[in-house]
Amino acid sequence: MVHGKSQFLCPSRNSNRYDVCITKEQLCDHVRDCPDGEDEDPQTCMFYQPIDDQLKTLSHAVLLLVDNVMGKEQPRAEL
Repeated sequence: MVHGKSQFLCPSRNSNRYDVCITKEQLCDHVRDCPDGEDEDPQTCMFYQPIDDQLKTLSHAVLLLVDNVMGKEQPRAEL
């Protein structure tokens, strides 16, 4: 984790033979951030984007459920 963000290691190294890491936001964003563009691989993105969207939806649903079960007056930090 760098600057509070999770990092993904690119499979290829840069021209100086250093490892390159990208953030989750850089994965499948239509910009080639990895040296060989692996972060924009169509097969990877076809899997990653729907899964990421589903996880966001599921996370939101769980938080709504917790709010309903625990009552909205109790701060979520106490869970």
